[in-house]
Amino acid sequence: MALLEQNDVLFAQKAILLTPNLSAAAKRVAAAIVDHFNKRTGQCDPGINRLVKLLGMSRATVIRATETLNELGFIEKQSHGGKSHRAAYIPNWKLFRQIVDDWDARMKSKPDAAEALPGHEKTTTKVSRPKRSRSQKCDVKGLNSATQTHRSNQSNKPVEPEQVETLIEKLPNPTARKPIPKTPTRDLRRAQGNFLLSLNGGKRMSRGEVARDAAQRRWELDAKTKGEHVYAAVVEWITPERQQTATDAELKRRGGGFEFIAASMCNERRPAHG
Repeated sequence: MALLEQNDVLFAQKAILLTPNLSAAAKRVAAAIVDHFNKRTGQCDPGINRLVKLLGMSRATVIRATETLNELGFIEKQSHGGKSHRAAYIPNWKLFRQIVDDWDARMKSKPDAAEALPGHEKTTTKVSRPKRSRSQKCDVKGLNSATQTHRSNQSNKPVEPEQVETLIEKLPNPTARKPIPKTPTRDLRRAQGNFLLSLNGGKRMSRGEVARDAAQRRWELDAKTKGEHVYAAVVEWITPERQQTATDAELKRRGGGFEFIAASMCNERRPAHG
């Protein structure tokens, strides 16, 4: 039975922001789908109409974005059929972790370190781009009202399916994410518990854990409303200990979680610029 690892949801949002071959619309749809994931039950099935309303996009754009994310392997889309296009989505947590690991390795490497190492061999994380359509009339199922991008066949000849790999360089044996302490405190284990639940029918959460989960969702939402650059910086900065402190602050006062994060990040940057 697959389990969520520490900070998988945050890492998924970070990976979505860092992926270069995703359109802005696909990134927003991916972030919304991941945010609908229920860590307690493993359920993730927001309807197309709900995504359209939340994101302010056309129905055609949302449907096309989910198909693109499925082709790229970011999610596995399991359609239930029907006019509502309701489907269940299974996020590819393993791919998200790999993208973040690659990014962390590149961030920790020195300039030109890869080229300076003797016998260095390039390794890559491969993300498949969606296959091109076989004809100009590729818009079906009522999607003609939306503008098509990069899906037309200019030569009027059939385009063979192709698999284009985006190569993301990384150093050999990249440094893994900081390991979780072997003997965490009781409060830290409780704060981390939300990320360790089963994807399929997880254990029942206590009332205190439900309150902490709701508090964490509130400060995460506060960070997202500040813009994707701010949210990406928060994801990069957060640690299990900081996550616990921010959630404690949010439990004491609504809005206190993000205020703690913003103040702490500001204080850390002052010595560097002073």
